[in-house]
Amino acid sequence: MSKEFGAPNKRSSSCLSSSSIIVKMWVLLEGSPRARKLNADISKAYDLDDFVYILQEEYEELRDVRPQNIVILNNNNTQLQPDTDLQTLTKTTTAKNSLVVRYPLSNANIKGTFVYGQRQTKREIPHTSGSFSLLKALAREIFTELEREEIYFVNNGMDIWDVHNFNTVIFQTTQDNDNNVTLKLIIKIKGRKKYSDWNIKDVFKDILGRPDYESLGDMPRFNLDELPPLKHPFSQEEGNKFFGELKCHLNNIQKEIENESSARFEKELKGSRGYGTIDYAVKMIEVFLVLCEEKLEDMKQRMAQNIVQVHSAMERLSNSGQAEPKMYGIVTTGKLWRFVRWTGSLDEPVVHISEEYTCNLTGNLENEKEMVKYIAQIIQAQVTAFCDHDNENNLHLSKRLCTGQRNDK
Repeated sequence: MSKEFGAPNKRSSSCLSSSSIIVKMWVLLEGSPRARKLNADISKAYDLDDFVYILQEEYEELRDVRPQNIVILNNNNTQLQPDTDLQTLTKTTTAKNSLVVRYPLSNANIKGTFVYGQRQTKREIPHTSGSFSLLKALAREIFTELEREEIYFVNNGMDIWDVHNFNTVIFQTTQDNDNNVTLKLIIKIKGRKKYSDWNIKDVFKDILGRPDYESLGDMPRFNLDELPPLKHPFSQEEGNKFFGELKCHLNNIQKEIENESSARFEKELKGSRGYGTIDYAVKMIEVFLVLCEEKLEDMKQRMAQNIVQVHSAMERLSNSGQAEPKMYGIVTTGKLWRFVRWTGSLDEPVVHISEEYTCNLTGNLENEKEMVKYIAQIIQAQVTAFCDHDNENNLHLSKRLCTGQRNDK
């Protein structure tokens, strides 16, 4: 990539003082390991606009850069105006509070697509010494949940942790005829993996502390028939009406499922080990049931993902102060269903899974009715655990909540 930006126009010093006034200023050339103490003759520079020419004499990296393309910032990354009085700044700069000099590194225009979970957005910026920090700031501004996170990018399989990694990617990427460099910047959080990046072996070892497990078949089972019965069972009329409507709208539902954005509610859930979106959630004070929907019928991968999601939800539930909290997860392809139950502590988890159930939405829908009943029983059990036992008799679980309405509120 070319670094021709036009030679600077040297400013005449005829109007400036002939007496030297030497001061010491701390200056950080953005991207350098540390600031440098610069001895500047401010008899030749009244403001930052004048100071740029002194910088060009001191730093080889700036000599071929047009002065108007050199930007000076304070230590808080705020741009300083060119007419800022230089003598005032000499009294405030230190090694920790230095002036930061930002300058172009090439003539490239960076066209970046940010990818975080299922969301994407695009931005364009010039290639400067501040491009990497600017892209991270933009990512946190766009995805506000990342504001306090330590993030990095992945582009075409390469991790981008710092300015050096970033500029290596830029210089190795071919520009198009308009000097554009196109990047797909997948946003990652340090120390955590996206839920969909977990595999079942790592879940066994790192989440459950059971490296001896080799497959889902090694996990203990729980029987859904052991769930407490519904206090307000569905009447025959309610059940027939619900499943009648379900059959009528099945074709429309299948069409919607082809569109990811309309098929999923997608709630953000973060924990110490995983982050990302969950397809559906039921929440009262805290999330107590998470559901994964999988069209490709990769149940093993989705079970791994759901267990980590349940772990994240369990962390939040444990912080709520509830004694002996319990968390449930559901994985479904629409046809296949499997349930997860987490008891015990986060350090010593006891995680059971159910057998695999099949629902074809044909015939008398007996299996489907069982699934709805099991989900309602789980919600009832979780709501009961949240409520004060003295008020338990006043509990009346909403039929709307139990009959499949999407709800994360």
